[in-house]
Amino acid sequence: MPPSPVFLTLPISRFLGEPYSFLSIDYQQGTATVDHRFSENLQLRSSLSVQSSFDNNVYTQADGDLEADGRTAPRSNIVNRNRRNEDYSWQTDLIGKFNTGSIAHQLLLGFELRRNTDINPNFFGGDIAPIDIFNPVYGARPTGTVVPRIFGTRIFTTGVYLQDQVTLLSNLKLLVGGRYDFVFSDNSAKIGDANTTNSNFYDSAFSPRVGLVYQPIEPISLYAS
Repeated sequence: MPPSPVFLTLPISRFLGEPYSFLSIDYQQGTATVDHRFSENLQLRSSLSVQSSFDNNVYTQADGDLEADGRTAPRSNIVNRNRRNEDYSWQTDLIGKFNTGSIAHQLLLGFELRRNTDINPNFFGGDIAPIDIFNPVYGARPTGTVVPRIFGTRIFTTGVYLQDQVTLLSNLKLLVGGRYDFVFSDNSAKIGDANTTNSNFYDSAFSPRVGLVYQPIEPISLYAS
């Protein structure tokens, strides 16, 4: 529903589409993990995850502002055919344990690579009659021009991180770390007979992490982060 306060007054079961709407999703997921211990103090953990989905759906949605009467919502009809989404993620951590004097450390160094591809060939399925959001009447059918559209997005993410979990006392632990992420996005769109348009986006950011856990007695942990 559009972001208008009046929609918050509707019952959660209110449906503003049409009964012919449907959604079909074929979803697959697989994960492979390798965990190797070189010694008591050095461990490697690596995981590869693959997810893919294909979906087909037809739906009518309310979009735009309400008409002047404050109760009639304009709608559009959308048809998605063979939308494909693939997500690949590889994360590897190297974990080492050592002491500096009486202070114990658990150091973690890792990186994460991820690629997400979304290809969405759909249609603007024509105009459809608006609907009264307080007293909906169903049965309208779409009319007008059907416009084919193809949207494509590829997102590449790389993250590197380092953290140290320090045991200062038997009941006091400190966690200090940071992660740096790089994100690149490649987008394309083709609507009707128009030429394909492309756009790119790049950004990077650093995320610090600090946490402290104190156990005054064994069953109680007080923490801040």
